[in-house]
Amino acid sequence: ACAKIAEELLVRHQYANDATVSAEAEFFLRKGIAPGRESFEDFTILAETRAHRGADGQVTLTRGIGAEAVGMTACPCAMETCRERLTAEYPLLADPSLKGLPMITHNQRNRTRLLFELPPGIEVDATHLLEAIEHAQSSPTYAILKRGDEAQLVLNAHRNPKFVEDVMR
Repeated sequence: ACAKIAEELLVRHQYANDATVSAEAEFFLRKGIAPGRESFEDFTILAETRAHRGADGQVTLTRGIGAEAVGMTACPCAMETCRERLTAEYPLLADPSLKGLPMITHNQRNRTRLLFELPPGIEVDATHLLEAIEHAQSSPTYAILKRGDEAQLVLNAHRNPKFVEDVMR
């Protein structure tokens, strides 16, 4: 739809050589932290088309697609600092078998947006973009959680600590 509108703008406005049309919509997926405990989670999907009329009058289109999801990150730096301090205070934590134990840290809720420019003829399913975003975060978040599920969400994030820069990469 964005492409048709962008082209139509250049038809209706002959004095213009460029038009950009963006669309953003809420998108709901049934998801949950565990099977049988799903709810409808909301995400944002994005589309954009840039139309350019060249000197020869030909219009070229550049299409983009994107998605946005809310998730959380658990800070690895604060986690290791807490591990060092708690190990000094509680020497039994130095046991090598406990090295993989998730440690306390601060969490950040974040909104991650991923945008792609699409080559001509290529289509992308927005759910694949959402999966990539959620995989980049320490953990996805969920709108409705029971107490045990909330604990699992926090443990999942702490087992996968990431800096915001890691999410961006």
